[in-house]
Amino acid sequence: MKNKFLFSLCTTAILTALAFGLEAYGKIPLPFLELSLAFVPILFCGMLQGPIWAMLCAFLTDFIATTVAGSGTYFIGFAPAVLLTGCLFGLIGLVNNKCKSTTLFCVFTAVITLINALLSEGVLKSAGILAYQVFISNSAEQFSVKLLMGIFAARFIFVLVQGAVVFALALLGRKQILPKIQKATRSFYV
Repeated sequence: MKNKFLFSLCTTAILTALAFGLEAYGKIPLPFLELSLAFVPILFCGMLQGPIWAMLCAFLTDFIATTVAGSGTYFIGFAPAVLLTGCLFGLIGLVNNKCKSTTLFCVFTAVITLINALLSEGVLKSAGILAYQVFISNSAEQFSVKLLMGIFAARFIFVLVQGAVVFALALLGRKQILPKIQKATRSFYV
């Protein structure tokens, strides 16, 4: 049991460092948002370790990237969205371990991706952005509802693309990547 905890801790640390690098230095700036591939290591952390470790990986990635390479202060209003994303990616991993049917796994992954798009990245991130802007400006009047809708629309389009990538990586990981990783690391579980 001790080896499994150590393996989970080390794997999560490595994937968090990789996600931090992608989040902090691998962003593609666009007018309303920045595209990042930091969700890929978080997805693999969830598929390998489960929801708790994926939530830890997602939160630490967001916290460290914001404090080190971002504004310097972390706004806790973004934490629910980040934690929900990690939890949902971890659920994909749990279903991967329990479900033998590829069709059922595809349906579950599509539903999880849609929930992530609507709740985590859409509603919670937009609400976090609004709360952050109100917190900074001390007035809700200075922050335009049209700007919020633009941010929501841009994030939603990005999250749909992200969802397609998550779906493809989950299927690829299920068939090819995860079995190889698990086979290579069997010595940790003995």
